[in-house]
Order: sequence, then structure tokens, then C-alpha cells
Amino acid sequence: MVNCSAAVDREVVKVLADSITTKQYPLDDHQKSVLHLAAVFANNFTNHLFTICKNIVEKEGVPFEILYPIISDTTSKALGGEPEALQTGPASRGDVETMRKHEILLSGQPDFLDIYKVLSKSIAAKRKE
Repeated sequence: MVNCSAAVDREVVKVLADSITTKQYPLDDHQKSVLHLAAVFANNFTNHLFTICKNIVEKEGVPFEILYPIISDTTSKALGGEPEALQTGPASRGDVETMRKHEILLSGQPDFLDIYKVLSKSIAAKRKE
């Protein structure tokens, strides 16, 4: 087993990183933890929301693939700008009537309804800031 100093280890990692990409983001441990948390929202929670979407539409005989264009468009827009500025939908507009209709549609799926309400509340709060 070779005993390398931390400085040598960092240099080896930098050389390797330079060979892979020009974009590097040196982060301290706290920043890494925050990045992991953000990644859970960006990936794990988003994937779970896609799973909910799939369940909702397929339960009514609508193919999930019909949502592919909006999923792709949303992702592309988020990567090209400020996601907060791109927010749309009934909670963003304060469209209480549409939200009530959605809640009725979700009444048989209480877990999905809870998620809908929590996310709508969060979106509405951002709208008021």
C-alpha cells in the first residue's frame, strides 16, 4: 500500500479531472452535503413525481409517453435559465378553481393529494414573495 500525502492525492484528482472536463467545482464538505440534498430534489423527487404522473394517466387509460414532450421541454428550459422564472400552472396563477378540480380528481389517492397540496402551497408562497 502506497502512502500518499493529501496534496499529492489532490494533484492526482486534478489531473484526472482535467483529462475528463474543463468544468470543475471544488467543494468543501458542507457544500457537498448541500449539493447532495439538491440532487435528491432534482433527481429522486422528480423521478418520483414522474412515477406519480405515470400512475395518474395510466389509471385513466392515457399513455405516459403523451407527457414526454412537456417533460423534455420543462427540463430543457430549466437547464437554460432560472427555473423559478419559468414556473407556470394553477398554483402559480392563483387559479383556485382548477386546483379544486385537481384535488377532487386526486381524492381517491390521498398520498398524491398530500403531495399536490404541499407543492402547490410552496409554489403559491413563492408567487407572493
